[in-house]
Amino acid sequence: SASTPEDAATLVTMHCRAFVARNGATCDANLYKLSGRDLVRVNRTAGSARKAFNRTRKQDAPAVEATRTVERIMAKQPTFCPNVASRRWRRKLDLAPGQRTYSAFISVPLCDANGTVVGMLSLNSSKRGVLTSLHQEYLEAVGRIYVAWNT
Repeated sequence: SASTPEDAATLVTMHCRAFVARNGATCDANLYKLSGRDLVRVNRTAGSARKAFNRTRKQDAPAVEATRTVERIMAKQPTFCPNVASRRWRRKLDLAPGQRTYSAFISVPLCDANGTVVGMLSLNSSKRGVLTSLHQEYLEAVGRIYVAWNT
């Protein structure tokens, strides 16, 4: 049972991780709430998950990536990236260069009953080609349940 929003977010992300783990991938799922211009992680995590996506005017690659992530979520646009190593996807999503602990990801906006963006649910996979539109649909459904439960 989840008694706090952090407990609920942790429970939600554990279920998302288990859903993908069946495909033999190591996964990480994280839930972020919108706080001003930033997305701030709510769930507890054992990994090296990003604590926040900050919307900023800085132009270094990690800052641009974080800003674009917040902008896509605020525009209610889910993001599916099947291969973070691909130049095509790096260019399309403004991903910063460099090594990552994951090979693919999906992020979906979380919206309240009025359609206002309140956060983001993301899922990262250690393997390319494991995440599908079914995983995106699952994240969107779980996100709706989480928001309804916490409002």
